[in-house]
Amino acid sequence: MGIIERILQFIDYKGFSKREFYIATGLSNGFLDKVNKIGSDKIEKILSIYPEISAEWLVTGQESMLRLDAKKNIEIVGEGLVSEASQQQKGIIRYYDVDASASPIEMFDSGGGIEYKDLIVPGFEDCEIALNIWGDSMEPKLCKGEMIICKLWKESFIEYGFVYLIETKTGHRMIKYLQAGETPDTVSCVSENNFYQPFELKRNDILMLYVVKGHLERSML
Repeated sequence: MGIIERILQFIDYKGFSKREFYIATGLSNGFLDKVNKIGSDKIEKILSIYPEISAEWLVTGQESMLRLDAKKNIEIVGEGLVSEASQQQKGIIRYYDVDASASPIEMFDSGGGIEYKDLIVPGFEDCEIALNIWGDSMEPKLCKGEMIICKLWKESFIEYGFVYLIETKTGHRMIKYLQAGETPDTVSCVSENNFYQPFELKRNDILMLYVVKGHLERSML
């Protein structure tokens, strides 16, 4: 496996697209598909944007993908109880010890009074929330027992092909790829696990969308 393949592996691990990677690093669209080698200046740029990557792993393939100190630097900086008056500081990820279902038939009802912990996670400073994964419909990309880290989707449109945490007006949450629906007023919710068939969700039933930016083992908390 070469450095290009390792970068693609990291992109897949983080759960975002090559387009997002290009935007973050300033590399041109299609860069990873056009080159066989990457110069030291590009490597330094990537490591500065994603400090959790092990430089040794990126360059040589040796050791683990993430720096050991990056794993240890997940810091709990506060905790509390969700209320309408709660304010979230920028750069802080709010971790809820509840399950975000990864199965279309196993969803949990949302409600008030949910406890949370405020975390600082290197490399995810633009994200707002973290939840546990339950179910197997997104395996092997996202596995039961892992923790997803998500960024609020603030656009008026839905960018298809990404993995989203979806919260519906009927009080359910689930993790799915979103694709165009059969009609303009629906979207198609697609699983990674082919055992689960896609299903349609009405756009006006979507209360909130979060892009799944990455996933971590829950034991790292």
